[in-house]
Amino acid sequence: MNAQHRRFFQLPISVILPFILNFICCVNVYSQELAMNTSPPDFITNFSVVAKNSVYVEAGGSALIYSVNYDRLLTQNWLARIGASYLGFGTNTLQDGVATTLRANVLLIPLTSSVLINFPQSPHHIELGGGATLLFGSAFSDVSNQGFNSLEGAFAGATLIAAYRLQPAEAGFFFRAAFTPVMLFTPIAIAPLPWAGISFGGTF
Repeated sequence: MNAQHRRFFQLPISVILPFILNFICCVNVYSQELAMNTSPPDFITNFSVVAKNSVYVEAGGSALIYSVNYDRLLTQNWLARIGASYLGFGTNTLQDGVATTLRANVLLIPLTSSVLINFPQSPHHIELGGGATLLFGSAFSDVSNQGFNSLEGAFAGATLIAAYRLQPAEAGFFFRAAFTPVMLFTPIAIAPLPWAGISFGGTF
C-alpha cells in the first residue's frame, strides 16, 4: 500500500497555539486589573454592575459557516472575543468497480476585538472591530484500497466587524447582526470574501 502525507503550514502550530493561549491570558489579566481599579475614568460608569460576559452561537460570521463564541467586556466599551467552529464531512462512492473514500476536517478559531458605541445608556449598540480567523484543515483520500493521500494545512485570515448588537447592561438576551468580511491567506491565493453573520445567545 502506498501512502503519501503532505503538510503545508503557513503558520506552524508551535507559533499558533501559544498565540491563542497568550490572547486568553492577556484578556483575563487585563480584565482583573480593570476590576481592581478603584478610580475609573469618568466614561467608565457603574462597571461593577454590568454583565461583562456573553456566550452565543453565530451563523455565518467570522468563522464562515457557524461558531460558538465567548466574549468579555474589558472596559465599558471594549471587548475581546474567542470562538470555535468544527466541520467534518466525507463521501464514499463506487463507480465501475472503483471505490473512493474522501474525508475532510476543518477547525476555525476567530479571535477579535471590538468597540461598542452607546453602552450602557441603551441596550442597543453599534459594534466596530476586527481580528484574525485561524483555520486548521486536513483531508484524506483512498481509491480502492490502493493507497491513501493525506493533506494538512493551517492558514490565517483577517476579519472585520460592523454590527448591530443588542446587549443589556444586566444579564439577558443577546442578539447581533453583523457584516463580517474575511480575507483568507492561503498558499494558492489571497481570497477576499464579503460575508455576514447573525448571533443569538445570552449575557451574564
